[in-house]
Amino acid sequence: VMYVPESPDVDLFAAERNRVPRNVRLYCRGVLITDEHPDVCPTWLSFVEVAVNADHIALHADRSNVQQQALFNAISVQIAAQAVDMLERVRNDHPETWAKLSDTYAREIRLGVHDDERHRQRLAGLLRVPSMLHEEPRTLDAYLADHPDGVYCLTAPSKQCVRDHPLLERFAAEGIDVLLFDMPIDEFMLLALTSYAGKPV
Repeated sequence: VMYVPESPDVDLFAAERNRVPRNVRLYCRGVLITDEHPDVCPTWLSFVEVAVNADHIALHADRSNVQQQALFNAISVQIAAQAVDMLERVRNDHPETWAKLSDTYAREIRLGVHDDERHRQRLAGLLRVPSMLHEEPRTLDAYLADHPDGVYCLTAPSKQCVRDHPLLERFAAEGIDVLLFDMPIDEFMLLALTSYAGKPV
């Protein structure tokens, strides 16, 4: 079972969240084993609530047990894959709901783009980013439909800083739209996202 709350109970990036996340509950044949295990869910997915029922989890989950650790790793891979599937379904089937969720959990999705190499391209496809010529956030796919040669982007620590950047005048004169990444995590994310759909970023 997996779902995304409409809003987080706490700031997921706050210092107190440096502890082991408790968003995943592990059950064995319907009995709760633990809700505090660091290896069963990627950090970027701390906003997704998950319940996993497995037949082969020991009553005392032990990270030093190689067989158990392999099971935890497999569960983590499955959680990430199913979470990305779920987020894509929400985006495709419920665009208004997705617009709200993608704004609420924008930092977490960006962290996923950086951390999750396996799903990096799919997560990047979930991003919604304002641009120089469009106030309404755009996806990378929508941007590439207009600029098929690649993705031009600019990072700054705030909306005001990025919109006032002097480089935008040069791109505007050439008729090139620029995606405006205005969150502190964006520069960190773009270190990993060097291309999208085969096009340079």
